[in-house]
Amino acid sequence: MYEAEARERQRLAGAKNLENFNNGLVTPGLEQLGKAPAPRAKTSVEQAADAFGISKHVVADIKSIAKNAPEKLKAMESGKLTLQEAKKEIADVKRIEK
Repeated sequence: MYEAEARERQRLAGAKNLENFNNGLVTPGLEQLGKAPAPRAKTSVEQAADAFGISKHVVADIKSIAKNAPEKLKAMESGKLTLQEAKKEIADVKRIEK
């Protein structure tokens, strides 16, 4: 959910920047001279972390496990495995594969 919103924001921002550049409204690299940097939007990981009240590192770890070892995620969901145990098992497997 948050990733889709982030991709849409990136798409819209890219289109707006390209349009401004093509219309001569923005000179690359010079648009921020003398200005404080604009506050950045939260990443999808940060938004998910805020929504669940956990750190962005935990969200990133869970996202990585879901992508690389979905069977570990299922074990975590059932309570058979903790996040740290899953991370350790994945690291052990990667170490053995090298």
